[in-house]
Amino acid sequence: MFCAVAVALAVLVALLPESNAALGLVLYLGVLWLLSMPGHLDGWTLAAAVDLYVLHLACTLLSLGPPGHRPDGALLGLWWRRSVLCLGAAVLVWAAARVVAFLHLPPSGAAVGLALVLLLGWLAILTGRLGGERRRDGS
Repeated sequence: MFCAVAVALAVLVALLPESNAALGLVLYLGVLWLLSMPGHLDGWTLAAAVDLYVLHLACTLLSLGPPGHRPDGALLGLWWRRSVLCLGAAVLVWAAARVVAFLHLPPSGAAVGLALVLLLGWLAILTGRLGGERRRDGS
């Protein structure tokens, strides 16, 4: 079930690459990972998440054109804002994992289900807003 939701979000990312679906997918996978990790998360986990994101961002920017192509400032500004949001979300998930591990809370299927429903609802609202803005712009 959880993997099917991740695959559905990945398909949404592929179909709507300009939407916030990628952020929702990263958050979903982060929360899923947070809930399935048996041990505590140290600083190396956060460093690995940042490293993975930097690698992904570099590959994305390199795929925008042939060698020597320079993206314009507006595109780099957009990716800067996206980077801050994604890395901020990674830090928040890591901090939440530290708090949950510190409190030694028992696992709760209802809490996981509620969190996932809230996350998917937020993602649907953001995707709808982005689609509405795109239709108004005529693109």
